[in-house]
Amino acid sequence: MSDLPDAKDLHASRPDYLDRAIAPYEQDPQKYSALWRQIEPDKVWAPLFGLFHKPPCALIDVAAGDGRDAQFFEAQGYSVTAVEPSAALRECAKKQIGVASKICWIDDAFPGLVKVRQTPFKMITVAAGFVHIMPEDQKASLASLYDIAEKGGRVAILLRDGKPDPQHLVFTANPDYFSAWAKEFGFTILRELRKQPDALGRKEVLWNYLMLERPN
Repeated sequence: MSDLPDAKDLHASRPDYLDRAIAPYEQDPQKYSALWRQIEPDKVWAPLFGLFHKPPCALIDVAAGDGRDAQFFEAQGYSVTAVEPSAALRECAKKQIGVASKICWIDDAFPGLVKVRQTPFKMITVAAGFVHIMPEDQKASLASLYDIAEKGGRVAILLRDGKPDPQHLVFTANPDYFSAWAKEFGFTILRELRKQPDALGRKEVLWNYLMLERPN
Protein backbone atom coordinates (compact mmCIF):
# COMPACT_ATOMS: atom_id res chain seq x y z
CA MET A 1 0.00 0.00 0.00
CA SER A 2 1.99 2.93 -1.22
CA ASP A 3 -0.56 5.44 0.11
CA LEU A 4 -0.06 4.42 3.74
CA PRO A 5 0.67 7.40 6.00
CA ASP A 6 4.16 7.60 7.45
CA ALA A 7 4.65 7.33 11.20
CA LYS A 8 5.27 10.60 13.02
CA ASP A 9 7.63 10.92 15.98
CA LEU A 10 7.11 7.75 18.03
CA HIS A 11 7.98 9.58 21.23
CA ALA A 12 5.68 12.53 20.59
CA SER A 13 4.08 14.05 23.65
CA ARG A 14 0.37 14.07 24.30
CA PRO A 15 -1.27 15.75 21.27
CA ASP A 16 -3.06 19.06 21.80
CA TYR A 17 -6.33 17.86 20.26
CA LEU A 18 -6.65 15.08 22.83
CA ASP A 19 -7.88 17.52 25.46
CA ARG A 20 -10.79 18.42 23.19
CA ALA A 21 -11.47 14.77 22.49
CA ILE A 22 -11.72 13.79 26.15
CA ALA A 23 -13.50 16.96 27.34
CA PRO A 24 -16.92 15.22 27.59
CA TYR A 25 -15.39 12.60 29.90
CA GLU A 26 -13.90 15.31 32.08
CA GLN A 27 -17.27 17.03 32.37
CA ASP A 28 -19.39 13.96 33.20
CA PRO A 29 -17.38 10.76 33.77
CA GLN A 30 -20.26 9.02 35.53
CA LYS A 31 -22.46 9.33 32.45
CA TYR A 32 -19.97 7.45 30.29
CA SER A 33 -19.10 4.97 32.99
CA ALA A 34 -22.75 4.01 33.33
CA LEU A 35 -22.96 3.50 29.56
CA TRP A 36 -19.81 1.40 29.28
CA ARG A 37 -20.71 -0.78 32.26
CA GLN A 38 -23.87 -1.91 30.54
CA ILE A 39 -21.55 -4.25 28.62
CA GLU A 40 -19.79 -7.22 30.20
CA PRO A 41 -16.06 -7.17 29.35
CA ASP A 42 -16.03 -10.88 28.56
CA LYS A 43 -18.53 -10.21 25.76
CA VAL A 44 -16.45 -7.32 24.43
CA TRP A 45 -13.30 -9.44 24.22
CA ALA A 46 -14.92 -12.79 23.37
CA PRO A 47 -13.74 -12.80 19.71
CA LEU A 48 -10.10 -12.57 20.85
CA PHE A 49 -10.01 -13.83 24.43
CA GLY A 50 -9.04 -17.37 23.48
CA LEU A 51 -5.76 -15.98 22.12
CA PHE A 52 -4.87 -13.97 25.24
CA HIS A 53 -1.77 -15.09 27.12
CA LYS A 54 -3.01 -16.76 30.27
CA PRO A 55 -2.56 -15.13 33.66
CA PRO A 56 -0.58 -14.51 35.67
CA CYS A 57 1.34 -12.09 33.46
CA ALA A 58 1.71 -8.35 33.02
CA LEU A 59 -1.14 -6.75 31.06
CA ILE A 60 -1.52 -3.11 30.08
CA ASP A 61 -4.91 -1.67 29.14
CA VAL A 62 -4.40 1.46 27.02
CA ALA A 63 -7.14 4.11 27.04
CA ALA A 64 -8.67 2.27 29.98
CA GLY A 65 -11.58 4.65 30.54
CA ASP A 66 -13.42 3.97 33.78
CA GLY A 67 -11.50 0.76 34.37
CA ARG A 68 -14.25 -1.65 33.35
CA ASP A 69 -11.91 -3.92 31.40
CA ALA A 70 -8.91 -3.38 33.70
CA GLN A 71 -11.04 -4.54 36.63
CA PHE A 72 -12.12 -7.62 34.68
CA PHE A 73 -8.54 -8.48 33.73
CA GLU A 74 -7.36 -8.10 37.32
CA ALA A 75 -10.11 -10.49 38.42
CA GLN A 76 -8.79 -13.02 35.89
CA GLY A 77 -5.39 -12.93 37.59
CA TYR A 78 -3.42 -10.49 35.43
CA SER A 79 -1.06 -7.89 36.89
CA VAL A 80 -2.72 -4.83 35.38
CA THR A 81 -1.43 -1.41 34.38
CA ALA A 82 -4.10 0.98 33.14
CA VAL A 83 -3.27 3.99 30.95
CA GLU A 84 -5.87 6.74 30.75
CA PRO A 85 -5.37 10.43 29.82
CA SER A 86 -8.60 11.66 31.45
CA ALA A 87 -8.08 12.57 35.11
CA ALA A 88 -11.83 12.43 35.73
CA LEU A 89 -12.10 8.90 34.37
CA ARG A 90 -9.10 7.74 36.39
CA GLU A 91 -10.70 9.03 39.58
CA CYS A 92 -14.05 7.53 38.61
CA ALA A 93 -12.34 4.18 38.03
CA LYS A 94 -10.56 4.18 41.37
CA LYS A 95 -13.82 4.90 43.22
CA GLN A 96 -15.70 2.17 41.38
CA ILE A 97 -13.02 -0.48 41.67
CA GLY A 98 -12.10 0.22 45.29
CA VAL A 99 -8.95 0.42 47.39
CA ALA A 100 -8.32 -3.33 47.36
CA SER A 101 -7.38 -3.21 43.69
CA LYS A 102 -3.71 -3.32 42.76
CA ILE A 103 -4.21 -1.83 39.29
CA CYS A 104 -1.47 0.72 38.53
CA TRP A 105 -3.04 3.83 36.96
CA ILE A 106 -0.89 6.03 34.71
CA ASP A 107 -1.66 9.35 33.04
CA ASP A 108 -0.35 8.71 29.54
CA ALA A 109 -1.62 8.65 25.95
CA PHE A 110 -1.00 7.75 22.34
CA PRO A 111 1.02 8.20 20.22
CA GLY A 112 4.10 8.05 22.42
CA LEU A 113 3.06 6.16 25.57
CA VAL A 114 6.20 7.78 26.95
CA LYS A 115 5.64 6.81 30.62
CA VAL A 116 5.33 3.06 30.08
CA ARG A 117 8.26 2.34 27.77
CA GLN A 118 10.61 0.96 30.41
CA THR A 119 8.70 -2.24 31.17
CA PRO A 120 7.59 -4.62 28.39
CA PHE A 121 4.17 -6.28 28.65
CA LYS A 122 3.09 -9.78 27.69
CA MET A 123 -0.52 -8.66 27.00
CA ILE A 124 -1.69 -5.31 25.66
CA THR A 125 -5.32 -4.36 25.16
CA VAL A 126 -6.82 -1.35 23.41
CA ALA A 127 -10.62 -1.14 23.36
CA ALA A 128 -11.67 1.79 21.17
CA GLY A 129 -8.64 3.81 22.22
CA PHE A 130 -7.89 4.83 18.64
CA VAL A 131 -11.19 6.67 18.16
CA HIS A 132 -9.72 9.86 19.61
CA ILE A 133 -6.39 9.65 17.77
CA MET A 134 -5.99 11.50 14.48
CA PRO A 135 -5.17 9.28 11.48
CA GLU A 136 -1.73 10.88 11.12
CA ASP A 137 -0.90 9.74 14.70
CA GLN A 138 -2.32 6.23 14.45
CA LYS A 139 0.68 4.59 12.82
CA ALA A 140 3.04 5.96 15.45
CA SER A 141 0.59 4.80 18.12
CA LEU A 142 0.66 1.25 16.77
CA ALA A 143 4.46 1.42 16.63
CA SER A 144 4.44 2.34 20.32
CA LEU A 145 2.42 -0.78 21.06
CA TYR A 146 5.08 -2.85 19.29
CA ASP A 147 7.75 -1.14 21.38
CA ILE A 148 6.08 -1.91 24.72
CA ALA A 149 5.27 -5.53 23.84
CA GLU A 150 7.77 -8.06 25.07
CA LYS A 151 8.99 -10.71 22.63
CA GLY A 152 6.12 -13.11 22.16
CA GLY A 153 3.76 -10.51 23.61
CA ARG A 154 0.29 -10.08 22.16
CA VAL A 155 -1.77 -6.99 21.37
CA ALA A 156 -5.58 -7.12 21.25
CA ILE A 157 -7.19 -4.15 19.48
CA LEU A 158 -10.77 -3.04 18.80
CA LEU A 159 -11.27 -0.46 16.04
CA ARG A 160 -14.56 1.40 15.80
CA ASP A 161 -16.26 1.31 12.41
CA GLY A 162 -19.29 3.50 11.89
CA LYS A 163 -20.76 6.95 12.17
CA PRO A 164 -18.90 9.29 14.52
CA ASP A 165 -20.45 10.36 17.80
CA PRO A 166 -21.52 14.02 17.32
CA GLN A 167 -20.70 14.76 20.96
CA HIS A 168 -17.06 13.75 20.55
CA LEU A 169 -13.98 14.47 18.48
CA VAL A 170 -13.84 11.06 16.81
CA PHE A 171 -11.58 9.87 13.99
CA THR A 172 -11.68 6.97 11.54
CA ALA A 173 -9.35 3.99 12.03
CA ASN A 174 -8.86 2.20 8.73
CA PRO A 175 -8.44 -1.55 9.43
CA ASP A 176 -6.58 -2.07 6.16
CA TYR A 177 -3.98 0.44 7.27
CA PHE A 178 -3.64 -1.19 10.69
CA SER A 179 -3.09 -4.61 9.13
CA ALA A 180 -0.44 -3.24 6.76
CA TRP A 181 1.30 -1.26 9.51
CA ALA A 182 1.31 -4.30 11.79
CA LYS A 183 3.11 -6.35 9.14
CA GLU A 184 5.51 -3.49 8.42
CA PHE A 185 6.53 -3.26 12.09
CA GLY A 186 7.02 -7.02 12.33
CA PHE A 187 3.86 -8.13 14.08
CA THR A 188 2.29 -11.45 13.22
CA ILE A 189 -1.48 -11.17 12.74
CA LEU A 190 -3.03 -14.03 14.71
CA ARG A 191 -6.65 -13.06 14.11
CA GLU A 192 -8.48 -10.38 12.17
CA LEU A 193 -12.26 -9.97 12.26
CA ARG A 194 -14.13 -7.27 10.38
CA LYS A 195 -17.44 -5.53 11.02
CA GLN A 196 -18.48 -7.33 14.17
CA PRO A 197 -21.74 -6.22 15.86
CA ASP A 198 -21.76 -3.59 18.58
CA ALA A 199 -22.26 -4.94 22.10
CA LEU A 200 -24.68 -2.07 22.85
CA GLY A 201 -26.79 -3.01 19.85
CA ARG A 202 -26.09 0.18 17.89
CA LYS A 203 -26.74 -0.68 14.24
CA GLU A 204 -24.67 2.27 13.01
CA VAL A 205 -21.55 1.07 14.89
CA LEU A 206 -19.48 -2.02 14.06
CA TRP A 207 -16.09 -3.19 15.32
CA ASN A 208 -12.93 -4.52 13.69
CA TYR A 209 -10.81 -6.84 15.84
CA LEU A 210 -7.07 -7.51 15.63
CA MET A 211 -4.88 -9.85 17.62
CA LEU A 212 -1.20 -9.24 16.97
CA GLU A 213 1.94 -10.92 18.26
CA ARG A 214 5.47 -9.60 18.48
CA PRO A 215 7.75 -12.44 17.35
CA ASN A 216 10.24 -14.01 19.77
